[in-house]
Amino acid sequence: MPLLLGLALVALFLWFAEDISTVCRVWCCPDQLHGWTPVSPATLIAWFLLMVVGFSLIAVPHRRGQERGASA
Repeated sequence: MPLLLGLALVALFLWFAEDISTVCRVWCCPDQLHGWTPVSPATLIAWFLLMVVGFSLIAVPHRRGQERGASA
């Protein structure tokens, strides 16, 4: 499975979980105090960007550390 597809699927499941938890009143966003509304689809993009940035922050330094170890 391509990496970006995997990250997109994880972001999609997180978005669904956020929507379900707001339906069950696990937490309420400020705009949901007077009644439930679905979580904005823009949040899906935010989850995806969080996944990409998080993966990059871990993978890039890890790869550089392995390259240094192999060259030494």
